[in-house]
Amino acid sequence: MRTGIISKLIKSEHGEILQALDLEFCKKLAFYDIKAEILNYFKPDFSRIDMLIISGGNDLKSIISNDINILRDEFEGNCIKYAIENKIPIFGVCKGAQSLASFLGACFEKVSTHIGEHEIDFLGDRLKVNSYHNYAIKSIENAKILASSTDGYIEAFSNEKFKILGAMWHFERESKPSQASKKIFEILKGLK
Repeated sequence: MRTGIISKLIKSEHGEILQALDLEFCKKLAFYDIKAEILNYFKPDFSRIDMLIISGGNDLKSIISNDINILRDEFEGNCIKYAIENKIPIFGVCKGAQSLASFLGACFEKVSTHIGEHEIDFLGDRLKVNSYHNYAIKSIENAKILASSTDGYIEAFSNEKFKILGAMWHFERESKPSQASKKIFEILKGLK
C-alpha cells in the first residue's frame, strides 16, 4: 500500500515554515506493512497514493488560529476532499484525528489530563495508550465511536462511507506496538 503522509508544520527561529515528521513515524508504519512518503504541501502527488495519513502536531485553526494552523488546515481540507472523492482511505493520528472529527461534525473540549499514558475502552477491551493533546473530542456526528477514555472523551472513531479512521494516541511513540495500536491498524486494513 502506497501511503501519503501529511506532516506537521514548524516555524524555524528565522521564521521559515518547515514540514516535520518524527523519523519513527515511517519506521513504525513499516511494522504494519505500510510504505509511506511525506506529501509536499505545495504540489502533492496524489497519483502515487492509495491511502492518506494525517499525522499529529499543531492545532486546529478553529481552536488556535495562527499562520501555521491556517496553512495546515487548508492543505488537510483539500487532501481530505480529494481522498473522499477518490475513495482513498484516510487515517488521522492525534491532530489528524481532530481534523477528521471536525470534518464529521465534532465538538472539542480543553483537557489537562491527556498527556502521557491513560486507559481507554476500545470495543470492550480496557487498554493503555499514550496521548499528547490539549483538546479532546467531546462528541462527534456521522461516526462510529470505537474507543473512549475513562473520563468520557472519544479516542478512536470511524466512518465507513468516507473510509475514515481516527485515533488520538501516538503509535509512533510506543517502544513496542500496543494492543490498541495493533487493533487500530487491523481496522485500518479493513478500510481498503
